[in-house]
Amino acid sequence: MECTKRIYIVLLIVILDLIVISSAHAQTIAKPSIPEFQIKVADHSQTLPPVYEIDQFTGKKITVREEAYFEWRTLEFTLENQLVQDPNNLYFNIRYMGQYASNWTYLYRGDTYVRAQPGQTSTIPFLISGQALNGNFYYLPIPAGATVDFQVEAMVGNIFRISPEFASGYEFRGETSGWSSTQTVTIPAASNSPNPTSPPDPSITPAPSESAVPTQNGSSGNRITVPIEILVAFTAVLVLVSSLITILLFKRYKK
Repeated sequence: MECTKRIYIVLLIVILDLIVISSAHAQTIAKPSIPEFQIKVADHSQTLPPVYEIDQFTGKKITVREEAYFEWRTLEFTLENQLVQDPNNLYFNIRYMGQYASNWTYLYRGDTYVRAQPGQTSTIPFLISGQALNGNFYYLPIPAGATVDFQVEAMVGNIFRISPEFASGYEFRGETSGWSSTQTVTIPAASNSPNPTSPPDPSITPAPSESAVPTQNGSSGNRITVPIEILVAFTAVLVLVSSLITILLFKRYKK
């Protein structure tokens, strides 16, 4: 009688394991839709007023910094976010091709894909000319007058190491929407006249042209979750172990 109870318990474990496997297969990631997006060139050029101070020995006003005009422009992408089970798993990729090129250039790969921002849209700016007086931008030098094709792609999933090796790199695992239709942008000429906009906060240090890849403000980095493949493999091992226990108990019961 006691042996029969054990057999029932083992069979129950096997059934539960099979349910876990079925649920793991059911947790497939839905393919995202091709994102809608808009592109615009934004001119942030500013004139910084001169800075003076009083010489402590002569009492005369001296010039610390002459008036200066800084030209800098960005190319801004506004992408429509879409509903996904976990908003932190929505990423975007962008590629471009100049009018005299025959192959696409991909802006992101590995662990550098741009995560969607909270809200209905995500804004991705690129510094295309000049030196930014504030902010942190991916530098994409495109000269005035150039004509460039752009496409974007939505990605739902996560970023993982390719292997446990430290220098193995990263890869995206999930579903992609496929590339959008092409939007063509011609970069206008920059304005050479000073722009009488209000100067930036003098405490802000100008950012270098080689800036980091833009990420979501306040993000805590790429969140790594257990992939479905590992979950399925783990549950399969459990089923195998449970089956072996069942066979051993049957043999013992026959004795």
